[in-house]
This record gives sequence, C-alpha cells and structure tokens, in this order.
Amino acid sequence: MDSPPHLADSDQTRFDDRVRTAISGLLGDAAARVAAWRQAIDLLCQPGLDPADSDMLIDAAVGAHGAMAVETRREAARVAAFGSPPPALVVLLANDRPVVATDMLATLTLPNAAWSEILPQLSPVARGILRARRDLDSVTRVALASFGPVDFVLSGSIDPAAAMVSDAGLTRIADLVARIEAYRQTRQAPPPVPLPDRLMEFAFESDAAAVIRWVDVADRAALIGTSLVALADGAGPGVDAAAMGAVRRRSAFRDARLTIASDTPAGGEWRISATPAFDDATGRLIGYRGIARRAALHQRADAMAAPGLSADSLRQLVHELRTPLNAIGGFAELIERQLMGPVAAPYREAAEGIGANAQTLIEAIDDLETAARIDGRSLTLTPEPVALHRIVGALVDTYRPLLDARDAKLNVDGLDAPVTVAADAQAVTRLVSRMLGAVLPLADAGETLRLSLTLGDGFGRLVIERPDAGAAADGDDPALLLGLDFSMRLIRSLARQMGGAFHAEGGRLTLSLPADATAAAEDHRG
Repeated sequence: MDSPPHLADSDQTRFDDRVRTAISGLLGDAAARVAAWRQAIDLLCQPGLDPADSDMLIDAAVGAHGAMAVETRREAARVAAFGSPPPALVVLLANDRPVVATDMLATLTLPNAAWSEILPQLSPVARGILRARRDLDSVTRVALASFGPVDFVLSGSIDPAAAMVSDAGLTRIADLVARIEAYRQTRQAPPPVPLPDRLMEFAFESDAAAVIRWVDVADRAALIGTSLVALADGAGPGVDAAAMGAVRRRSAFRDARLTIASDTPAGGEWRISATPAFDDATGRLIGYRGIARRAALHQRADAMAAPGLSADSLRQLVHELRTPLNAIGGFAELIERQLMGPVAAPYREAAEGIGANAQTLIEAIDDLETAARIDGRSLTLTPEPVALHRIVGALVDTYRPLLDARDAKLNVDGLDAPVTVAADAQAVTRLVSRMLGAVLPLADAGETLRLSLTLGDGFGRLVIERPDAGAAADGDDPALLLGLDFSMRLIRSLARQMGGAFHAEGGRLTLSLPADATAAAEDHRG
C-alpha cells in the first residue's frame, strides 16, 4: 500500500516546514521577527539546504535585515562564520557595518570558487578586512590584490596649485627625512623593563580594627591598610561575606576571598585564612594573624569561561549545540500543537516536556555565550530606559506556582511604584531571572522570603532575602544547569558591564542598576 502523501518524503516535509515557519515568523511582531531571523540564519548556514528554499530564506532575511538590531546582526555574522552560508548571505553581512562584517570575515572559510564569486560584490571596507587575514590561500590573495586600483583610490579632486611645492620646500623635506632615517639607524632600543614576579603567598597581621598593618613581602603599599571588614564590590578591593562575618564574630575563618585592586605583584584574587589573637590580660581582640595564597582558577570570581577553551572556540561550540536544540524545540512544538496531524494526549504531554527541557538548555547555552563574550570583551549592550518593576513583576508571577507547591511565601514590596533604570533590556531580564532562580527554588516548606524594589541615590535596587537561611551559596538548585556559583558570577559581571553592582551577603542578594536620568527628572518635576 502506498504511503500517505504527507509521509512520502518526511525529510523534505520537515525541512520545508522549518523554512515556512521561519519566513512566517519574519512577518510577525518584533519579538517574533528576531526569533525567526535567528532561525533563518541557522537554516541558511546548514549544509545541504535546497536552493529554492535558500533563495526564499535569503529574500526574507534581506527584507528583515534593516529591522534587526546591530547586536542581532553581529550574532548572525558569528553564526555564519562557523557555518556554511550561501554567497548571498555572506554578501549581505559583509556589506553591513564594519563591526558586523568583521565578526564574520575574520574567520569565515570558503572554497576559492565561492570567494571569486563574492569578492566583486563586496565593499572596499569588507575587502580590506579580508586583506588583514594571513590564512587565505594564494588564489584568493591574488584576487584581492586585483581590486587594489579600485579600493585604494582617494575620492575627490586635487587642486594643482595647492599641490605645487617649491624647490626649497622639497630640500627641507628631504633633509628632514634623511635625519629621521639616520636616527633610526643609530639609535639603540631601550632595554626591556623587567616585570616583577607575581606574588603567590604572603603572611599578614591586622590590628584590632581588622586592618592589615604588617605583611612579610616587599609589595606593602598594595596590602597595608586593607580592611578585613570591607565587602568587595565587583573587582574589589575587599573581602567576601565569609571573612567579614567571621571578623565581626571574632572567630577564625578559612579560604575566604580577598581582592586586591592593584596592577602590582600583589594585585588580584587571594584565598585567606586567619585566626584571632587576644590580649592575655584583658581578653580583648588585638588583631588577626593569617596567610594568603593565590586563588585557583575555579575559585576566581572572574573565571567565567571554561578553562582551556578560548572565547571563539566556546562560541563555535555554542552554535553547534544551539542548532539541534532549536530543531528539537521546533519539532516538539509541531507535535504539541498537532500542526502535522492528530497526536494522542500522552505524546503531546511528552512533546511539551521535551520543548521545555530544550528551552532550559538553550538558556544555559545563552549564559555560556554571554560569559564568553564578557571574557573576550566583545559583549555589546545598548542602554535604554527599562521598567525594572514590570520585569520583576512578570518573573515573580512565573515562580508563584512553584512557591505554592512548596508551601513557601514571598512577601513583595515596591512593585507598585515605577522603577526605571538605564540598562540593556535583554540583559536586565537575564539578570533578574537568574537572580530569582538562584533563591526562590531553594525555599523550604513554610519559609517566608522577602523581595523589595526601591529607587534612590541614583540606583534602582532589587533585594531578595531569605531570613531563615544562610548564604545563598549554601544550597544549589538542580534547575541551574551551570551551577549556582556560575550564576552568581554571571550576575555580578553583567551588572558591572551596565554600571551597576551585585552583592551576596548571607541570605541577602542585592542588585543595583543605574537609574534612568530622564525618568528621574520627570518624576522630580512631577
């Protein structure tokens, strides 16, 4: 018996459905267009795409190209750099802004025939980016050289009268050039400045106020005067909450974090252990004695990316993981919504779970990519007025069912008043989501948590407290695929990128973001 028509060529049917889905999404609202643009780029960069489908996707992508943000187009360029993009997509992205073109052309690999087809369609700027590469073969380099008479011509006209130089002027110029050349030949290069060795360990003593007053190393200026009760803000200087709490209790501590904000041999992150010393006669604290050792890579607060893996390699890995996950999520949605025919209820429920798990994995992959961009200093954020109270309110509502199931309560304060910050909207949503995900799923039965949102001193502040628990890092939610410690470092780094700060002390998390000046001025006038 013949197969039903819709199953006769299942591979082609699935592929066509994905193409049609992407093209339809490009005609939707702003959020749908961005998602569909990414899906279209992923499809175009996969090998084996049918030429007719590729042409349709290219036409749709060109039409939506101008509506995409620069960062979205840069993301597309990075995907194309590690995929198999068609020539039309390469031309589209290469002739974009230089930052977009560089993200693709700096690493894109194509056969000679493809470069020969593409080079005449590129702008002089794009061909200039390719000229800076040293890994292109001789055929492509010769082809690039052939465009020199076009790319290196200066526009405009030259006034002959202004170009004339007297013989005396030429003599003075020639004399100056000769003197410069003589100086270059006779001068001696200065000896290299020896770099001081990086400190790996030191002993210290503090006074009764927990201020370091003595160290056993030469680089005293960076260490003397450091307080053991000053909480480190981002890159420091200061200690973590463990050391600060132990000092206030007059107790010993071990492997606490100390950050020295200095470019001297003592600068960077340390792990410190110390014990208190008391006066034998009065019993009063006279100070702390301890030792500091360099923090291991996994203990550093700035160790965002995977050790031994470059930012470019991590971005390529992210692309390789995201592409199949997008496909899995898309097919799960087709099954759940019965877009390809009736599906039994158990299979629809299973498809819903698969789609949710795929989305969770995609979010974790996005966090890895964000960490790689921060580590590679290539993260681009666009500050704009962001309604922080609305983002927090929407995300809190998503956690209400989980808290109810755990018989836990969340007291919320400050969401009624508008709190507008100047930050990147997508990054703020990621920050708040990871912050809530680090605390709310850890709530115990009968526990009451507090969340407050305030505006003051030029900052919008979100505070989450677990009064009945210790430090947030004492637990770990299995839903945080990359671990609680990674999430805390990502929140701190993202907040710092936007001019804010993040603090974790005991059971209290505080996120501070710069308030929007325009909104603050309007509120003041009102």
